[in-house]
Amino acid sequence: MTQLLHRFRLLYRHDHALRFSPKAATAMFGGVVAAGAGLAALAVLALSLWTISPYSAGGPGTALHVAAALWLLAHGAELSRSDGLTGGTVPIGVTPLLLTALPAWLLHRIAAQALAPDPLADGEGPDGEPELGPVAATGWLVAGYLLVALAAALYTDVGPLRGEPLSALLCVPLVAAPVAAVGAWTAYGRPTSALANWAPPPVAWLLPRGGASTGLRAAGVAVGAVVVGGALLSGGALAWHAGAVGDDFGQLTGSFSGRFAVLLLIVALVPNVALWGAAYALGPGFALGVGGAVSPAGAYGYPRVLPHFPLLAALPSPTGRDGGSPFLWLVLAVPVAAAAVLSWYVAHVAVQHDWTVPGTAAVVALAALCGGAVLAWSALLVAGPMGTGALSSFGPVAWSMGVAHFGWMLGLGLPGALGVRWWLLSRAGARV
Repeated sequence: MTQLLHRFRLLYRHDHALRFSPKAATAMFGGVVAAGAGLAALAVLALSLWTISPYSAGGPGTALHVAAALWLLAHGAELSRSDGLTGGTVPIGVTPLLLTALPAWLLHRIAAQALAPDPLADGEGPDGEPELGPVAATGWLVAGYLLVALAAALYTDVGPLRGEPLSALLCVPLVAAPVAAVGAWTAYGRPTSALANWAPPPVAWLLPRGGASTGLRAAGVAVGAVVVGGALLSGGALAWHAGAVGDDFGQLTGSFSGRFAVLLLIVALVPNVALWGAAYALGPGFALGVGGAVSPAGAYGYPRVLPHFPLLAALPSPTGRDGGSPFLWLVLAVPVAAAAVLSWYVAHVAVQHDWTVPGTAAVVALAALCGGAVLAWSALLVAGPMGTGALSSFGPVAWSMGVAHFGWMLGLGLPGALGVRWWLLSRAGARV
């Protein structure tokens, strides 16, 4: 009888999840505050650059318009600007990930604070109203965030830097919903049982106790190793072409404010460059224009003379398909090292908790799956058009990058983890 009443109570709570209530309004207001704080931070930056620029066009309203457009770009939305030479429209679709970090951090912090459950509520508020569950509260918070995004899209529909409303409505939820969900998960104490429920059925059935949290940590370790390796590759290429990078930086603008803005753009693109290097190391590489690509197999399909931008100066000259140097295949040591780190980490935890072989394999599979999903989601942000012609399509292909990481981590990480586990157990048995 008690269980029946508990189930009825949960159903009642679920039926009232979508009803607009004071608690739903509080969660929704948290989303509005998170979006407003991100917009305000970018507005301060845009107004500062407009103040020190000697060639500023328009008034403060233009700077605020640019700030709203940049806020949409930070969520993956596509922008467009007018070309003064041809009169056409130039698309801008590559998101600087460091620009994304600011609104994502604000949304995560506010979600973690606003969605924290009341330990004294016991499922109901002081007025007898059912407490919102984590899913419903996250939904209302994201709804408030999307209201501000809709207003920003309408505000930037006309101007020098225009936001595409359809792109904003499609892309902003893809960034806001996962970040808010992680914030809600943090607010509820990061329960690992919730992670196991989201795993695919074959993996969830085999996951041992503590396997979900270990799989997530292993995925983070592997993704971090791949991204760090990509950053080292990209940094080495920039250092090798330091002369060309410096020349392109000096040719873009001669004013102090212009060079400062270009420097800020380069810094904001540093995580993008690391992901481009990671895509190169994983094997698929990244696209450079329609039909152009850069990978260890060669560089082809794009003109030898690229637009003068410092980060583009490190790209190799077109060599044709399968025309790259054999030494370029040494970059595949990056995913091999990432798989080795994943294997070592999972094997050590497996020995400590006495996991079985199927349980260890399930944890490796979960880590490979989560890592591939994270890299594919990141590739969606860092890929897109940077102009027309040679830069109409730039960046890694999301599905190929995710599948490549999953294949590397599962193909090498699974036998590696089982081998290290067997070796550690053998050492422990020899000591006994």
